[in-house]
Amino acid sequence: MLKMEGIYQRDDEVPAKLYAKGVRAGDVKYFDYNEDGDISDADRMNVGKAIPDFYGGITSNFSYKGFDLSLFGQFSVGGKVMSAWRGVNGAEGTDHLGLALSNVKVGDRGESVEQYFNVSKEVANGYWRGEGTSNTIPRPVRIGVHTGYDYDYNVQTSTRYLEDASYFKLKTVTLGYTLPESVVKKLRVNSLRVYVSADNLLTLTKYSGYDPETSFSGSPGDSNYGVDFGLQPILRTFIFGLNLNF
Repeated sequence: MLKMEGIYQRDDEVPAKLYAKGVRAGDVKYFDYNEDGDISDADRMNVGKAIPDFYGGITSNFSYKGFDLSLFGQFSVGGKVMSAWRGVNGAEGTDHLGLALSNVKVGDRGESVEQYFNVSKEVANGYWRGEGTSNTIPRPVRIGVHTGYDYDYNVQTSTRYLEDASYFKLKTVTLGYTLPESVVKKLRVNSLRVYVSADNLLTLTKYSGYDPETSFSGSPGDSNYGVDFGLQPILRTFIFGLNLNF
C-alpha cells in the first residue's frame, strides 16, 4: 500500500505532476517510492502485516475459603489492522470528508439538494483548515476534484488507515461461592455453588475501531485478512448461575 507522510501544507510543496491532477495544500502527502514525481501503484510498499509478532494467553485461578475466582486474559502484539470502515478506497466511511453524498428532493417544487453523509467527531473537528492546522487529516473535497485517479486521491489504500492491532483482553472472569456444608444440609442438597461470569469484559488497545481482533476474512492468505469493515464486535455477556448437586 501507499505510505502516508503527512499533509501538504502549501501549494508550492505539491509536485508538478500531482498539481496538474488537482492535488493542493490540504491533501495527503504520499511517499514517492520511485521518485517520478507522481503517485501510482509503482509507489506501493510493504508497510506492515496482519499477523502479530507474538500472542498468547494468561490463566489464573484463586480460591479462599468458599470463594473461587478464575481469570483468562489474551494478548497480541505487533499486528496491524486496516480500518476500512473509515472509508479507505471508497466514498462511504467516517472519514469521507465530502465524498459521500446523495441528492434529496425538498420542497413542493421538487428541487434537489446535495446531502452529505455523517463523519466522525474527530474528523469533523480536526480536518486541515490551513497551514499548520493538521498533518494527519486532509481537507474536505467534493467527489471528482482530483483527476487522473480511479476514485479519489485522499482515500487511496495507505497507511492513513493502517492501525496498530496490539491488545490485551480480559476475556473471561468467573467469581463463585460455594455454600458451607452446614448450610447445604439444611437445604437437603450435597453442594451448592453460585457464580457470576463475564465474557469480553475489558479490552486495552490503541485501535480506534470496535475490536482490534476483527478481520473480514479468517484466512491469512486472503486479501481481506486483517481488514475491518466495521463488523459487529464480539458481544460482552454476563451469566449468573448455580451448580447444584443432590
